[in-house]
Amino acid sequence: MVILRISRIRIATIVLISLVLITTSYAGDWEHAPKSADYAVTEVFNGKPSPVKLLKKRDRMYRTVLRNQAKDGPNFAGHYTMVVEGCGLDSFLVAVVDAKTGDVYWPPFHCITLAGGFGIPFPEGKGDRPPNPAFRLDSKLFVVAGVEDSEHAKSQDRSVQFWVFDRGKFELIYSIPAPWEPLKNP
Repeated sequence: MVILRISRIRIATIVLISLVLITTSYAGDWEHAPKSADYAVTEVFNGKPSPVKLLKKRDRMYRTVLRNQAKDGPNFAGHYTMVVEGCGLDSFLVAVVDAKTGDVYWPPFHCITLAGGFGIPFPEGKGDRPPNPAFRLDSKLFVVAGVEDSEHAKSQDRSVQFWVFDRGKFELIYSIPAPWEPLKNP
């Protein structure tokens, strides 16, 4: 059971990092896309993380992964832990835990799928990529790419979205379309 849980966490983390690295390759208005430095935080929490508060049904449903990842301390926006969990093949969900209070916050999307994300050609000459652009300890900016995993989702609706997490809320501030069409057999 422990091995399975660790594998799921590692898979989710790999999927999220791969997803964000891939998103930096999309054609679109990247020149005007928000940068982590534009949403910098000045204070980083270094204390012992508070126990996770499991107040909502969704919190309790994901209690194990929330507790396991939150105990490592902040990795996002100064005093928050971005928790990543797999929810299907090429899919993930996230939650944010406040290391100071133990409060849990959920973004307005649930499970995100890459929707063919690995078939995207990389444009040349895009420069260096940061080591972990999905989320950073020193910034409130969070980047996600894909489409919400639902029966109505279309791969043509896939996008790269830039969210700011502030005062317990995610705010969508920028989006770049990143549609995907399956490869056709010749």
